[in-house]
Amino acid sequence: MSNSSVDHHHPSVVSAHSYQTEFPSEATSSSTLTGSADVESQYLTFSGFAQGILAPWQDPTGNEDWSPVAVTSSSIVDQQISPFADSVPLSSSPDTVHPRIFAITPVIERGVALFITHLYPTYPLLDQQALQSLLSETRDLDRSESTLLWSICAFALVSIDHWPTLDTDKRAVACKKYIRRCHDARLAADYVEEATFYDVLASLFISVAYFELKCRKASWFYLREAITLSHAADLLDTNYTSDPAEKLRHQRTFALLYITERGACTLNNFPVSISLPPGLPTDALPDEDPSIIFGLSKLYHLFSLLDSNFVRLWNDTGLSSATAQKENELSTLQGHLREPLDMRHVSDIQRANVLVTQQWLRLIFWQSALKLSMVTSTASDSAFTYEYPIEIATSLCEVVKSLPPVAIQAHGLGIFEKQFEIAYSLLDALTLCGYSKKARHYETLRYLLLSLSASPSSRQVYVRTLERKMGQSDDRSGGEHKYLRLAGVELLQDEPGSRLTSRRQSVWDTNARPTNEPRSQATCTAETLIGPMRAP
Repeated sequence: MSNSSVDHHHPSVVSAHSYQTEFPSEATSSSTLTGSADVESQYLTFSGFAQGILAPWQDPTGNEDWSPVAVTSSSIVDQQISPFADSVPLSSSPDTVHPRIFAITPVIERGVALFITHLYPTYPLLDQQALQSLLSETRDLDRSESTLLWSICAFALVSIDHWPTLDTDKRAVACKKYIRRCHDARLAADYVEEATFYDVLASLFISVAYFELKCRKASWFYLREAITLSHAADLLDTNYTSDPAEKLRHQRTFALLYITERGACTLNNFPVSISLPPGLPTDALPDEDPSIIFGLSKLYHLFSLLDSNFVRLWNDTGLSSATAQKENELSTLQGHLREPLDMRHVSDIQRANVLVTQQWLRLIFWQSALKLSMVTSTASDSAFTYEYPIEIATSLCEVVKSLPPVAIQAHGLGIFEKQFEIAYSLLDALTLCGYSKKARHYETLRYLLLSLSASPSSRQVYVRTLERKMGQSDDRSGGEHKYLRLAGVELLQDEPGSRLTSRRQSVWDTNARPTNEPRSQATCTAETLIGPMRAP
């Protein structure tokens, strides 16, 4: 063992040459350690101590301790379950020395490349040249730089399908591996007191990765951590940096945190911490495609409609009463969302996010009106009728047909969940109307199912949930009873023993989630699901 590998701060080290530690043998007690002639025989060498005492003991978790210079050392468990080998394999010999520095691997390089190509338009927060330069650094990367690269890799693994040799399960395992590395690195440092811009981004990317892994509470936790770290890192302090580009990235980051939190609040009824919309400059960064800020501004404008008053209404679990003011506000919002958006200078990836979100918000505001008992069969404004989800779904189909599939898939599960919400409410609305009206909308339903079948994760969760719901609807269609819930709101008294769950419960009820993977061919899946709903 070389001298450089010795921990000179450890109290047991007494000599840099002998590596001896004071540990009496079993044959003698501490009271007999008096004679100088017997001292050597009463001490174990460091090698002997490691082989005799440390070797039999193992961490029950199977994980090795992380140190600031060991940021990429994998545990034995990691090496067994991971398809990658980012570090030198561990040896059973205590005297074997391995390099313990951050390693740039092909997996990390590919993850960064996929992020820049497919995810940067949605998350235009990093200096692309600075990010790529981290991959060619000869120096050891610090903690925040390392965790940033790992979080980007984890994000790309579960968000982008362009990993030819890895199936969905292997990518999920690898994603968790890189998230664990981020956690281990942070445990070795006071990253809250020393928070940096990169730490904020790492928490944001970990949050989105957990969302893709269908870990909603973990995703929410790290989103709130990113918001908290943004304050700790002084991202909102306009005097923190004199670099205009860096200041712009800070402002964009906080605006995206606001957008992400508002979306999570609406999808999962979580509370919000950013009460007011932050400012978002419309300036483009140096050497950046101007279409990026155009698309981000459109998305920011849409989520700004979800103000604090709406959030309180949406998360109110008690009975709310309708007022003329609330009805006028919702009518005005629906009017804004009906207007076509100018997307001439926006990329396909951002256009997909903005236009699908626009239709989803129309549904959200309609559901708010439903909660307030504003929706009727005879309303003059279609936004307050039971058939409004059919109109929304029709508009969504037009949006999806106008987009290349890759533009939708670049956004991961988030954009598919918005489509699912609309498709689910479409089924509710179709069940309330007669078969004569249903027949006109088979193509709309079929196309939404095809779109939802494009992603394996979406097929597993959303398509199968719709399949179960369509079976329930078909069972009821021949009887005298109506489907009694619309967007989770009870409309009529249900019969005792009827099995009917709300929209949100059915999506995330793990006991009801199917265990078999749905058909791999999207067209066959959609046609199979549509079949039972046809009129006899």
